[in-house]
Amino acid sequence: YCSVPGYGQTGPYVKSPAFDPLMQAQSGAMDAQGRDGHPPMFLRIAITDYAVAIVAASGIAAALVHKARTGEGQYLETSMVNAAVAIQAAEFMSYEGKPAPKRMGEMGVEATYRLYQANDGWLFLSCQDDESWGKAVQAMGKAELARQYPDVSSRQRHDAYIAQELEAVFAQASVSEWLKRLQAVGVRCSASRVMTDFHRDAWAVVSGLTVSADSPDAGPVKQLGAAIRFSDTPSVVWGPAPSHGQDTDAVLEGLGYSTDEIVSLRELGAVE
Repeated sequence: YCSVPGYGQTGPYVKSPAFDPLMQAQSGAMDAQGRDGHPPMFLRIAITDYAVAIVAASGIAAALVHKARTGEGQYLETSMVNAAVAIQAAEFMSYEGKPAPKRMGEMGVEATYRLYQANDGWLFLSCQDDESWGKAVQAMGKAELARQYPDVSSRQRHDAYIAQELEAVFAQASVSEWLKRLQAVGVRCSASRVMTDFHRDAWAVVSGLTVSADSPDAGPVKQLGAAIRFSDTPSVVWGPAPSHGQDTDAVLEGLGYSTDEIVSLRELGAVE
């Protein structure tokens, strides 16, 4: 049995409300995304909700191994706040003289690791090391920047100027053109896309990461495939999420309720 409350089963906050943005704030996640002179940043992705599910699943898997070896089950407990802290473990490693973490701007960390706007959209560029930096500016037609700022230290000292130069260059062509040029020489980059674009990627379809299904409520829909592949027990996506109350009768029948009892529960408004 696994319990996943907001703050655990004991302590002064045991009955306090808990949901993702509160955990983001309390764990320092919002502050970590902020930047010098600006406020913390709200994360639209519910990182705590997802993280606590992963932590709980990991604990359950470990407990099942214990059960297989000993025949004994056990009670597990984690919490939302515990998970929010756990996924930021590196932030809690401190020592005397540790440099302050580089604060992020709206576009990224620095000129060589950030978003840039092309003439039809956005892309993310990663060329922090000297080799990638040289290849990137060569592909952009700005090889002189590699000669002017050949190492990390010099690029960091002139970060604002380099960012300004690259912004002007990227604005001259499309995202697809820049991806073609940069990826051709091995520079790490990616278009910044809308999440649903994922379902139109040929590689996602072929690999089974996106699948089609017919929803009783919405008709044909695209949904994520199996997140984990098993060599001996392949995962199967049976279909879309059930409509509201679709399986109520089947579940109650499986629990031993008679047809009359199910009708009675529905009339009472206990189930739908």
